[in-house]
Amino acid sequence: MSYRRSQEDVRAARSWSRFIETQKSRITATGLPALVVESATHFDDFLEHGCLDHHPDPSRFSVAPLSEAQYQEFVGLVESYFAAGYAWFTPIALREPDQQRLRARFAGPS
Repeated sequence: MSYRRSQEDVRAARSWSRFIETQKSRITATGLPALVVESATHFDDFLEHGCLDHHPDPSRFSVAPLSEAQYQEFVGLVESYFAAGYAWFTPIALREPDQQRLRARFAGPS
């Protein structure tokens, strides 16, 4: 028996691949390991917790040790993520002022 991915899964995977390709230099500048951006699900987990909380991560990579320059690239990556149409949620991995700024832009009226 073979397994076929749904058309929606295929579209989502292609969309994620395009996003990663367009953001490659920013991802490199942040120092994020490949595991964090392996899928939109992994990236969501990372944004929600500042680390991979629901996926195995032997490196235990987190936002905390990022330099200020890396953190600013990370903020730009997160902003690009929501600007690309991914559903808004509060990215706890970001500092409160950055969360508020992005909330004002992407969350819409309360």
